[in-house]
Formats: sequence, C-alpha cells, structure tokens
Amino acid sequence: MCSRIDRSPRSLPSTSGGPPEVRSGRRLIGYWLPVGLWCAIIFVQSAFATPDIGPRWPHVDKVAHAGVYAVLSILFCRAFNTLPAWRGRMWRLIVTGVVLTSLYGALDEWHQSFVAVRTADGMDLLADVIGGLLGACLYVGVGRYRRRQVTLP
Repeated sequence: MCSRIDRSPRSLPSTSGGPPEVRSGRRLIGYWLPVGLWCAIIFVQSAFATPDIGPRWPHVDKVAHAGVYAVLSILFCRAFNTLPAWRGRMWRLIVTGVVLTSLYGALDEWHQSFVAVRTADGMDLLADVIGGLLGACLYVGVGRYRRRQVTLP
C-alpha cells in the first residue's frame, strides 16, 4: 500500500524560499532565543582560561573558533529568515549572518583583551569571520537543496 504524501500548504516550505510565517511570540522563543543563548555561551567561555584538552594539532583553536562562529551564523540566518524582509533572500541572509557574526567576534576579542588569562588575537577574529561565512553559506545551501528536493516530482 502506498502512503499518501501530505501536500497541503502547511506542510510545504513557502514559495519565497523561507519558513512559513511565524507568529512573533514563537519567533522570539524558537528562533531568537537560541541566538542569545549561543552568544551567552561564547561570552562566558571567553571569560575563562582556554582549557588544555583535546588533540595537539596545529591551529586547532582556529578550527574551534570557525566552528563555534559557523553555528552562530547559522542561528542568525535561521532567525532572520523568519522576517519578511529577509525570507528567501539568500544574499541578504549571507551578508547579515557574516556581518553580525563578525561584529560579535570582534566584540568577543575586545572582551578577551580585558580578561587576565586571555588576549585578543586578530587571527582568532579572522577564524570567526571565516566560520561566519561558512555557516551562512551552509545554511543557504542546505535550504536550497531542501527546496529542490520538495519541488522534484
């Protein structure tokens, strides 16, 4: 027996390429709260000494910076994609994700300059920017792939 596929408007992504319209209360909790929580985690972690755990690979700290800020960029893009001015506009999402992630990375490096056991590092900021770019491109690329899969017969 063949199962029926739900093709009702509520089950499909919007034609503009973004998620369906989200009410403001749900948008705040479901989309913006994770951004704030991730920023808080980054801020708190930056106030302490770098843990001496994990493998001793060259530049492993830069890879960690890029990964953490890629997640932040994905969260920014996900949240902004619920707003009508950004919904489905991939270049606007990428630019917004990269710029806001880079600004937060710069603020984080500035914050670290006041922490006794930490220092601000321009290469860390570069890794943050690269991570932001990778995260935004990943978010948009996965979204495009998923929309293409839905539209295939």
